[in-house]
Amino acid sequence: MSPRLMPRRTIVVALAAVATGAVLAAAPAQAAGYSATIKLSAAKADVGDKITATGKVSGKGSAHKTVKLQYRNASGAWSSVKTLSTSSTGTYKVSFRVRTAGARALRLAVPAKGKVAKGYSSAAVFTGWRWLDLYDESYLSDGFVIRGWDRDVSGTVNGGTPPRETFVLHNQDASGGKHPFLAWRINQACDRLTALAGASDSDDDTKHVSVEGTTTERYEVVPGEMTSIDQSLVGRGGFVLRRDAGDGGGYLVVEIPRAHCSVNTLPVAYD
Repeated sequence: MSPRLMPRRTIVVALAAVATGAVLAAAPAQAAGYSATIKLSAAKADVGDKITATGKVSGKGSAHKTVKLQYRNASGAWSSVKTLSTSSTGTYKVSFRVRTAGARALRLAVPAKGKVAKGYSSAAVFTGWRWLDLYDESYLSDGFVIRGWDRDVSGTVNGGTPPRETFVLHNQDASGGKHPFLAWRINQACDRLTALAGASDSDDDTKHVSVEGTTTERYEVVPGEMTSIDQSLVGRGGFVLRRDAGDGGGYLVVEIPRAHCSVNTLPVAYD
């Protein structure tokens, strides 16, 4: 068939195909977005300590590029912690101080540039820990949930006056507001207990204090000496400090008891 006799519809379709091909050929290819990696120097650290994040940014123009270290806040949104620049090879290294207890997620955010889309690293998680003074935390004793109290110390312990952060444990048969045990709820959030235990200098009987939970650990307290309590709390929902029965009169003190925890405060004790 000669071009002069070609149907009009066929000619229109052919022209449209040519035009579409020209448009496609003229459209520039979209550059790939940035990608990034992140690795933390530690999975847990105490409040005040530093953790280092390292990684690499890949993509066109990743050298000497301004990027942001971000964390996920309580609402789930991401907020910037630090702004930094990559090296000539796209790598980065940045340190930050742990500010609070609890799990935190971090990522690296890489802003878009020109036709290169923005990118993010995957999230890296670490947990902040802190030492909690148990004297200022909620605990249970004699059926009451309280914080602190008059330590009821008369005289000295190992030649000195106990500090404010001191609990007095009386004989289990004692009554009238005396406290033979103290209990804290920790919900598996603490991994270690430390304290010092001692007896009144006017008391010459050896006494014992126990840390009770999933297991029971017993510490001997000799008059004139301070006994160190250093006990694992891993996996425990709670624990009890108790003076053993049958240790005679007088009292036993537990000075500066602290727990190492991944929370900023303990829950109300056995509410």
